[in-house]
Parts: sequence; structure tokens; C-alpha cells
Amino acid sequence: MKKFLYLLSLIVLMGFIYFYSKLPWEWGLMDDPHFAVMLQKNVDQFGIIQGIIHNFTSYIPDDRTWGMFRPGLWLYISTAYLLSPGVCYAVRLLTILSSVFFLCFFFFKKYGHEKTFYLPLALIVLASPVFYAGLGIVSIQETPGVLFVVLGLGLIFSFSNSIPLLILSFIFIFSAAVLKAPFIWVAFSASAFLYLNKKKASGLILFFLTFLLFTVIYIWSKSGSYTGRIYHFDIQNIAITLKNFFRAFKYPLALIILDSCVMGPLPEKHWKEGRLISLVFLMSGFLYLGVLFVWGAGSYHLSPPIFMVSVGIFMFLRTSRDFFKWKPLFRSELAKKAYYAFSIIVILFVSGRQGLYIYHSNQGIVGLRDWALTIPSETRICTSGYEAASTFPKLMSMRSIHWNNVVNAITQKVELKGCDFLFYLDDDSLANGLRGNWATEVSFPGNPFVKLFKIDHSIGFD
Repeated sequence: MKKFLYLLSLIVLMGFIYFYSKLPWEWGLMDDPHFAVMLQKNVDQFGIIQGIIHNFTSYIPDDRTWGMFRPGLWLYISTAYLLSPGVCYAVRLLTILSSVFFLCFFFFKKYGHEKTFYLPLALIVLASPVFYAGLGIVSIQETPGVLFVVLGLGLIFSFSNSIPLLILSFIFIFSAAVLKAPFIWVAFSASAFLYLNKKKASGLILFFLTFLLFTVIYIWSKSGSYTGRIYHFDIQNIAITLKNFFRAFKYPLALIILDSCVMGPLPEKHWKEGRLISLVFLMSGFLYLGVLFVWGAGSYHLSPPIFMVSVGIFMFLRTSRDFFKWKPLFRSELAKKAYYAFSIIVILFVSGRQGLYIYHSNQGIVGLRDWALTIPSETRICTSGYEAASTFPKLMSMRSIHWNNVVNAITQKVELKGCDFLFYLDDDSLANGLRGNWATEVSFPGNPFVKLFKIDHSIGFD
């Protein structure tokens, strides 16, 4: 009966993901249209295999100039954009769910039937709003990077006695690092775990390989026009990053504190190694966060450190005697059920709010695309975002070979003289400042993500 329920649950889940992929998805207006157009041109010109190879190599000079060594991303964007937007978004949803599943699976392999461990761990991870931020943009590397980290660390923690699985774990961790450089700290932390956990040879080998990759990443980033700033910390950016971190971390932290009161620690035989595991996650998470200090980071950029810090603190509290000397606040079955109920309410709130935002943003872009397909070719379109001004024409070129309108980015009201329509995204503050009696909203009423206005040229803009 239990196997039947598992199978039924799997069928329902796969059915949900399939119908999720059939929603009216469209590429976002960050990097996706650029990557999709580049790949399509290369495939059309060279065929699939040669096109993928040519696309892969074409990003090397640009990233060398920018200072980012990320061959994992070059491979990812040279293959993923062969799929439709809907399939890509479904795969990203599956990636997030898989991260949670395998995190719990590997701990299950390690700790057996400690039932009050796996469900709280899953709930705590799912309570972070930035954990879902990668669903709406296909190019975001953090989402697959977290899955690779879970697979790599999980194999190290649970199957370190198997040489083939240990090698596979190294491959997963390095895959994360060549997708997004700050994941390199996970490899250093994992090498320390192996060394301290009586796997000295494996730990030293992983450390050596990690140091080689770190050297390449460092050399590229040191001279990069984009990454050069990583060596110049700014107090304001550090404050912004910390503010955004704790704003998103407050939900998992609240559940972690409640969990420590209600559930209690693991059996003492698991404490020594459990503390090492918590140290790996905490070191990885905080070192990753340290890299983000120079950017004033927020949103999906913070999903890996929040994920790792959440697991690390949870694991530390579950394997520490000091925090449980006092009599636990609640240990009754009623308290546990209340904890689960509260956790689910928090997750529904966090995921629902983030999901609604992603839905609105996607539907706004779909509506903007459908509107743009109906306008004359001489229509002058403006937007307040330079990135959208660059990517929106690429998106439209994929939807119609005849679409050749010009989209300009504007910075001040006087530039509206050259516009017939203005659109802006995500409650843009600059475009809000340009609003006035000079424009009429013509589409997307009630959509908080995309606003479209027709410009009234009967008034002056001086």
C-alpha cells in the first residue's frame, strides 16, 4: 500500500509539472532573449552539434573580459535554450523540488528513521522567499547550483567510503563552482570535512583540485572589468546585502528556533559528525555571502547562502548538547502538530506571494509581446530600463521575422518627444517619476509588473 501511495504521489507530481510547463510562458527580459537568439542563430548556421560548440566558445572572450570563469554556464545556455520557455520553467521547478528531496534523502540514508528530522528540514528550506526567485528567470545559475551542492555534499556525507561515488560527489561540487564561482567555497569546506572525518587522502585530493580551480577563477576575476570590484568592499553595499539577507532569512530562522524548542536533538551518537556537517554548510554559506558584500546583493543572489546557512544552523542545533540543558518548552504531540501547521502556513504565504509575483511578471511580458505584434513597424517604443531596451527587440525577433521596431531607453521626461509608447517593468521608480498628464495607460490594467502608456504629443515635454 505504501509503495502504491508513493507511485501515485509521483504521478501526481509529474502531472503537475507537465501542466505547469503548458502555461503561457515567455522568456523574461533579463538575459533569456539574448541567450536564446544567440543559440538559435548558431544552430541555424552550423547545425545542432556544431552550433552548440560554437555557441559555447563564443562566450569565452566576453567572460574573460568581464572576469568570470563559468564554463558550466556556457554549456548550460548552449543547450537549455533549445527548449521552449515552458519546458525550461518546468525543469527549474523540478530542480527546486529535487534539491529539497535529495537533501532529505541523503540525511535519511545517514540517520535512518528519525522522522522528526526530515520534514522540519524540508519545511525550513522551503520557507525562504529567495529560494523561489530563480523560477522566473531561466538564466539564473543559483538554482541548479544549489542542486549540485546538495548532490555533492550528500554523497560525501553518506557514501564517502565508495570511491566511485566520492568522485561523482567531486564532479557535482565542481559543476556548481563552474556555474557560479562563489560555490567554490563549498568544495573547500567539503575537503575540510573529509580530512577531519578520517578521510585525509580524499580531503587533500579535493583541496588540491579545488585550489587549482580557485586559482583559475581568481586570475580571471582579478583582471575583469566586472569582477574587479570584488576586491574593493563598500560599507553601503555590505549593509544592503545584510539587510536583504536577514529580510529573507527571518522566515527560516523563525522555524529553526521553533524546531529547536519542539523537536529536540538527534540521538547523541550523531552529534560529533553532525557538527562537522553543520560546519560545512555554515562555512560555505557565510563565505558565499562574503563574496556578495561587494554587490549590494538581493533576491535570487542570496538563495544559496540562505539555503546553506539554514541547513547549517538547523543541523547545529539538532546536534548540540548546550542548547538543550534547560527543559524544552514543548515536547507534546500537540506542540509538534502546531509547529507543522504554522510551518505550512509560513510556506504557503512565502511561496504564494513569490509565485504570484512570477505569474504577474510572466503574464505582463506575454501581454506586452502580444501587443507589440499588432503595432505598425514605425511605432516608436521607449522604456526606462536599458536591459529591457536591449532584450525586448530580441524577444520579438523570435516571435516574428517582420518585427523590426526600435526600442529606446530614456532617462528624462524630455526624451518622450521621440516616443509613441512607454513601457516599464516592476514598478520602476524612474518611469513613475516620468508619469503625468502626458500619457494614458492603454494596456495591462491591474498588472503590477508591466505598465504600458501611450504618449500624448499634444503637450510639450520641455
